[in-house]
Amino acid sequence: MKPLSTTSPEPPAVVWCVLDAKPGHKNLARGMIKALATVTPVECHEINPPRWTMRCGRLLQVFWPRLSSLVPLPRGIPSPDLVLGSGGNVLWFTAALAHRLHRPAVFVGSRRRLPSNAALFTHYDPSISQEGGLCLPILPGPFTRDDQETAWLKFAEDKALPQDSRHLVALVGGDGNGYHWREADGHSLARLMNELSRQTGRRWLVTTSRRTPPEFESGLISLLRTENITDACWFHRGDHRRVVAAYLGGAFRVLVGEDSMSMIHEALTSRQPVTTFQPAQMLPGKVHESYLIHAARQHWLDRQSLAEKDWSKDCGTFTTTSSGYPDDALLEAGTKLHQKLNQLGWRTA
Repeated sequence: MKPLSTTSPEPPAVVWCVLDAKPGHKNLARGMIKALATVTPVECHEINPPRWTMRCGRLLQVFWPRLSSLVPLPRGIPSPDLVLGSGGNVLWFTAALAHRLHRPAVFVGSRRRLPSNAALFTHYDPSISQEGGLCLPILPGPFTRDDQETAWLKFAEDKALPQDSRHLVALVGGDGNGYHWREADGHSLARLMNELSRQTGRRWLVTTSRRTPPEFESGLISLLRTENITDACWFHRGDHRRVVAAYLGGAFRVLVGEDSMSMIHEALTSRQPVTTFQPAQMLPGKVHESYLIHAARQHWLDRQSLAEKDWSKDCGTFTTTSSGYPDDALLEAGTKLHQKLNQLGWRTA
């Protein structure tokens, strides 16, 4: 595999990327490698762990570092300079593989039952810094701002849209992280989206996901006016296109479900104003809630509850204090990760 970056004469770092089965965790792992590649050449090799390591990983964490010698080594690829993964199911395998090879490991996520020195843990939780980990304001996703713009240009061409047109974007998640969505939340979100179209004169690019409850999607579809939609990707109606990058590339403003931190971070990479929306029923975790409060104070995003709101009657002028995330999140993450690895004696810059 060719290096992901060729901006420097130094030889590429060989990185083994351990992939979890969940798409969000794959995106985090691949995003972190893309971030690292913004500051140093990287040769990436993706690895799918054996199933038994994913099934038994939580138990194996208890015995760390014993039994790490049992981890199988991939064949036919160069020895790594770094092993990187994300997702609780691959945590033990990522750390054990690096431990067996006497190489550093980077894990995007919390450490669960492993000690803090089992890997360089990377998270948006500030407390991780107290344990020697790396706290990032945004965990990088699978695409850069340039990727978004390129995807938008192709999407606009395919749909015969003006390339300079800008849309309202809605990224809809689903149940999880203490959030529960119902049909009434879909109705309220539809009314909000209709009101924003009326106020701005812009139409929507909207996508649901595999985690979106069918009744929530149906409630949204039933009241969202078709004249306010430029493109819709309804998962439970069989539309499984990957449109997030293209939508964000053409965004004027972004609404995103507050349940998914990975989608929130992807929305923030658009560098457009972002508003998160909450269902009537929610009980988010402390770390999740703390991050959202901090991000709102920094004006990276606004937060909005859908509970008992009839936007078509009560909204008035829906204003935003969000100015979006001001920096290049991918370059920022790559720079900080590279610096931290060098501090730990990985490779000199």
